[in-house]
Amino acid sequence: MITRCPGISTGLGYIVGGGYKGITKELDDAVHLAAETLKQAFGCNIVVRFNSDRNSGGAFIKDDESDAKIGLCVRLSCGTPKRMEDVPPYYYTVLDKSLMADPCKNYLYPSFDSLKGALTCLRENASAVAVEEYLRTLQSIKPDMENL
Repeated sequence: MITRCPGISTGLGYIVGGGYKGITKELDDAVHLAAETLKQAFGCNIVVRFNSDRNSGGAFIKDDESDAKIGLCVRLSCGTPKRMEDVPPYYYTVLDKSLMADPCKNYLYPSFDSLKGALTCLRENASAVAVEEYLRTLQSIKPDMENL
């Protein structure tokens, strides 16, 4: 199941990640495609979130503890263009340090001009064993890391 997050309460009177959908249809569609890709690769529930400015969003494996351990994100180019629909998105991955093949590696959310590039980065940097163990805690499945 893919769900959208209306935002996360900080407990301090405001909500973060309350964009609900992308600022453009293209951005919204790109994040939804990332969500479908994660769902197909992992067979897990996925949550879609957008930052409050709606210029970026991501699809993450749904986890009661933290919805930001494995994700594929999409962002419009930085800056304020005259027409947002003319801005090509770029993709980046989110991978918790505990799930990395090399936890000592400096992994600073590398960006790519394609979803395929982001998926390749996720596959190359994730520890299959750690990801499988993590997913077992969510549900009893084994991801197909080869097809990620």
